[in-house]
Amino acid sequence: MSMNRREFLLKSGACSGALAVGAMPGLSFANNPGMEDKKLIVIFGFGGPDALSFLPPYGDPNYAALRGHFALTAPEQPRNLVWRNPQGRVERTWANYAALRLDGFFGLHPALALLKPHYDAGRMSFVHAASISRHDLNLLGQFTRQEMFMNGRDIAESGRVAEGWMGRLLTKFQNATVGGVAFNRGNQVPGILLGPEAAGIMDISSTGPATSDVNLIRQLYRNNPALLQSFNEAWNARQAFSEVPIQGLDQGQLMSFNGFETQAMLAAETLAMDPQYAPSTAYLLMDGWDTHSSASYIDWVSGQVVNAYDQPDTYMYGRMGQLAAGLNAMVNKLIERNIFDKTLIVFAGEMGRQVRVTASYGTDHGAGGFGMVLTGNPQLQSMLVQNNGPAGGPSRVLTQWPGLSDNALIGGMHLRPTINLMDLYRNLIAAHFKLNQDDALDVIGRMVNGQKLPIGLGETTTAMMSAM
Repeated sequence: MSMNRREFLLKSGACSGALAVGAMPGLSFANNPGMEDKKLIVIFGFGGPDALSFLPPYGDPNYAALRGHFALTAPEQPRNLVWRNPQGRVERTWANYAALRLDGFFGLHPALALLKPHYDAGRMSFVHAASISRHDLNLLGQFTRQEMFMNGRDIAESGRVAEGWMGRLLTKFQNATVGGVAFNRGNQVPGILLGPEAAGIMDISSTGPATSDVNLIRQLYRNNPALLQSFNEAWNARQAFSEVPIQGLDQGQLMSFNGFETQAMLAAETLAMDPQYAPSTAYLLMDGWDTHSSASYIDWVSGQVVNAYDQPDTYMYGRMGQLAAGLNAMVNKLIERNIFDKTLIVFAGEMGRQVRVTASYGTDHGAGGFGMVLTGNPQLQSMLVQNNGPAGGPSRVLTQWPGLSDNALIGGMHLRPTINLMDLYRNLIAAHFKLNQDDALDVIGRMVNGQKLPIGLGETTTAMMSAM
């Protein structure tokens, strides 16, 4: 007997810790004619990833002074990186350490080297000096901004809402079966997918379901070798990670980023499975970016805390590398399964970080952040090029670069946001799924006196956003 997508999600929901359906009223499916084959993957980097680490603006004359010896040099000016022990003896060296070239002004951190070919091929773009909130200049609290990202509304202005923006997106599809799946910590539907449509959850915080449940899942997947293989890989990796003691990291933190590559491949396989079962959207969590001090940074060779920030063998370097490995594996799997040209992948955190590394070798909460976009959709790829970047030519680093001078920074500490990331993502999603403006603003936007408006950035809203 064949199962439809709802039956698949409901039956698999019987398996605790695996793909489980959230208990929501009025489970239903809907979709937009002809758009059921389009895919959206949203990755949330909770904690505030550091924009200046991911995308070092080595072309800015103030960058090197702000970052001190943590600043990355231009690709044409590499340096040898030396680590010394407390007695001054050289322990390790890295030759030709520098940023990877993107456009002549912005670079890519070397830990993200696996993403460089996707940028060069036009499959990837970045968004710099960005924010998800129009209120970042007031530095709203971290968890308020997280909630704003989840529900796609300006809750500081219009109050809280009971559903998430991905949940609202699923209601815009009219005539076919769609759904969402989340790879989340815990077995509850994350706020971003709350709504009337069905969503499945893969709990990434536990070591997995009981053996009997694992066997049941394998039975459900027995006619899909690719998905079964991915599940087996995920189960085996999770079991292995649960037994690896890494000094300074709790198990949940380890699971959330060391297992990201497996989660990413499983998400790609899930969206590429038999169309009658495959969801149209996926949400992944990769958290732990709230890097305040050197206590968070671990030498992956010795297991000891070191006085470094985002350099080789540190926690930050390893975390960025795992994110890059996951995104690379996800894109390659989607290409292999012939659906990357129908897929949009977006990454964002809830905030940025301050521009200076502190005396405790960390960075504190900040205003301006960044985003990442990967897609095989030619229409979206053409939208994700800035014709006149800071270096004077075309660039896939979208920004209205505010600069890093004292006058340009907010309070001398914060990168000034010039792009609202949620508005940009709404425009991309609208083009991808062919939503009209009213529906798109219902998915992500703010309500003012009954009128649907972009979220914007208050006084810092830019001409770029109005044009996209």
